[in-house]
Amino acid sequence: KLVYDTMRGLDFLESRADVDSSRLGVAGNSLGGCKATWMAALDTRLRMAIVSGWAYDDVVVASKPCQGQPIARMREMCSWAEFMALAAPHCALLVMNGAADVIIDKTGDGRAWRGTRETVAAAHPAWAAHGAEDRLACWFQPGGGHRPYPAAPAALEWLHRHLGTPGWTLEQIRALPTLNYGQWADAHGVTFEALYGTPLHLRGAQ
Repeated sequence: KLVYDTMRGLDFLESRADVDSSRLGVAGNSLGGCKATWMAALDTRLRMAIVSGWAYDDVVVASKPCQGQPIARMREMCSWAEFMALAAPHCALLVMNGAADVIIDKTGDGRAWRGTRETVAAAHPAWAAHGAEDRLACWFQPGGGHRPYPAAPAALEWLHRHLGTPGWTLEQIRALPTLNYGQWADAHGVTFEALYGTPLHLRGAQ
């Protein structure tokens, strides 16, 4: 249902005269990252996707039923690399995670991230076969936890390269100031959920 609703969102964007329907993208974190994997695989209108706070590995089959059950069914039909490669070559796919995200990598031994890196390596030929080697990448923040990485500077550079940022050069994007989300939240009276409101997770986001 979440994926279907997001597809209908693309329908709406395509109906608008002020939207360039040849430059549609999706980004999501955590459950949104899970949804973004399906969108990249299933909707050929997308030109860019950022999957954050999520793994391309069987470790996520044990997640919440709304995520785990569809993934278990998918894994009966194809490998993770085949699932990822459904986005090739139309969609520039960036996978972003914190190397210390124990919400997804529950055992903390890096299994989820090793599996994700292996999936990216195995799926890469699907892009390379179309001369699109630079349209699939994996990015990790050392020491980072479960954070919204689609707001990180590296995500803005990906967006610039693969969707375009009219009025903004790459140099201007790189010169943008950064801020700590925990400090900003405290200054604006934002209360964090206990599980994620730690320096490892949301409070440490940039």
